[in-house]
Amino acid sequence: MKNSFIVLLAYFSLNVCESQESESDKEAIQLLTGMYEVVSWHDGNTLHVPPSVTGRWSFLDGKVMCIIHNRVESDEPKSAIGWGYGSITDGIFKYSYPEFMTTKGSKNASLISQDPPFEGERKYKITFTDYGMLMKSFEETQTWEIHKDKMVYTDLEWGPEKKYAQRTWKRITE
Repeated sequence: MKNSFIVLLAYFSLNVCESQESESDKEAIQLLTGMYEVVSWHDGNTLHVPPSVTGRWSFLDGKVMCIIHNRVESDEPKSAIGWGYGSITDGIFKYSYPEFMTTKGSKNASLISQDPPFEGERKYKITFTDYGMLMKSFEETQTWEIHKDKMVYTDLEWGPEKKYAQRTWKRITE
């Protein structure tokens, strides 16, 4: 009888811990879920705003999608489109773009690439804050600040040049 009680107590203790984790994961998913639109993009040297740069990013039902149009150099615009997946489990946000395409160039001569912006999955530790939540990469080079009305993505080693970049997005869905 005593052993049954200990097993039963352990079972309920595990379920309580799991449900607590699950509740914070649910809160993080709810806060991140939505569609966002580019408000600004700091490329390490200059702050750009629409219509020079435009884009949308979304997270919905475990799917991520990103579309970015960069017209800073009007004679050589760049666009990137990515589809992938994302999840939040045990306080960790993971995402990847297994399907990704970039175009660069003029109407007369364009280059198309299907190389993803990074290999595999990126993983971020989630911390809840006064404004919402902070997601920081394990490498500590990328962060996402998720607010109720906006998202700020900062990358200290963005692109092939590994330079600073920061994109601010406004939430366009409730």
